[in-house]
Amino acid sequence: MRRFHKILCPVAFSENAMAALDQAAKLARKDDALLYLIHVEFVPIGDPTKLDPYAKVATQPDKLRLEQIARKHLAKVRHQILVQVGRPAEVIEKAAEDLDVDLVAMATHERARIDRLFIGSIAEHVLRSSRRPVLSFGPGTSIGALKKILCLVDFDPDSIAAVNFGSRLAQRYDAAISLLRVVPMPFEPSEQPVEPLTPEWEQDARARLVKVAAEILGAKTKCELMVRRGDPASAILEAEKELQPDLIVMASHEQSGLGHLIFGSAAERTVRESNVPVLTVRRPQSADRPVFQA
Repeated sequence: MRRFHKILCPVAFSENAMAALDQAAKLARKDDALLYLIHVEFVPIGDPTKLDPYAKVATQPDKLRLEQIARKHLAKVRHQILVQVGRPAEVIEKAAEDLDVDLVAMATHERARIDRLFIGSIAEHVLRSSRRPVLSFGPGTSIGALKKILCLVDFDPDSIAAVNFGSRLAQRYDAAISLLRVVPMPFEPSEQPVEPLTPEWEQDARARLVKVAAEILGAKTKCELMVRRGDPASAILEAEKELQPDLIVMASHEQSGLGHLIFGSAAERTVRESNVPVLTVRRPQSADRPVFQA
């Protein structure tokens, strides 16, 4: 049974991008998926029609370089090569939609500060805006055997879509899954100490997790339920240290204001600081389009 049919992998010719490509190739081989390699040469022009004369000349060396990379890294992987010009994050998002991919797999940042600022900002832009699942690889991270999955749950539709995705991955790889609910701390400054997590709050959160697990995971999936209180990103990273999962799955919320401050920044910080790959998911725009192929 195939899970991924089309995977898009942006390539920036960096060490971390090559490592992310190797991981994307592993997933493509497992499911016989079509892997698209895309390199975007940065040109700060918004009108694509103005780029045509430039693109025909400028992209040829990059295309040859991608072909060399494909020969080295993509043995037995069906693939296509794309070289485009423009604003990288925008081009990547448009390509993901036009190609109707199931997954965007990309490097997040490099160890050098200048690369981190540029490549990291592209990855975070894609993470925030993409309607497609985004699998982010920081330096040194890899999928591994995929035997443990940590999934953040906050009970909104995007989060439930992430749990669905994580559940199907767990079934595919016979992995154990941990569902983590983080109750955010209040933002208002107070002279009074914050009350510890009360048994009632913890029981309520755990009861809702039990319901989600029963409805989505099924009886055969190995599952652990966790409840924490505090900053979501910090709680996720602490749970990562405790559980040592192979993958973190969480929603990427297209929100502004308070919602983005709480959960959007949590996804971005988790991607930046996690020692394992992070898969961010948003519910499909169309109810007819599954988040993950069964």
